[in-house]
Amino acid sequence: MRVLLRREAGNFLRYFSVALVGLAADWAAWSFLVWTGWNPVAAQGVGKALGAVVAFFGMRSLVFPGRGPVAPQVARFCAAAVGGWCLGVAAFALLVQALPPVPAKIASDGVTFACNWLVMRFWAFRPSQA
Repeated sequence: MRVLLRREAGNFLRYFSVALVGLAADWAAWSFLVWTGWNPVAAQGVGKALGAVVAFFGMRSLVFPGRGPVAPQVARFCAAAVGGWCLGVAAFALLVQALPPVPAKIASDGVTFACNWLVMRFWAFRPSQA
């Protein structure tokens, strides 16, 4: 049991690190687009898409390596990313009604992060059934 917990803790820390890099790409795009006059909700969609692309490559190589062929992982990751994107944009669109854009983005990113960990760990990058 301890070994399993230690392995999962290591996976989660690597996931967290990769997610931070993806989040940095997301925030950079979002900030730039809002700064240049884009609607914050539209900028959220673009930022999330860029962050997802960055995250896939990090997760595939650093967090969940050797878990099967890339094609099914890409398909599941894309489905999960679309779900996460929808969740993130919807949460942001709701929260921005009551909060300024930056706190709304922080809160929506937190919700999306927690949900994405579970989906990526147990579905998108599940070990192959060889």
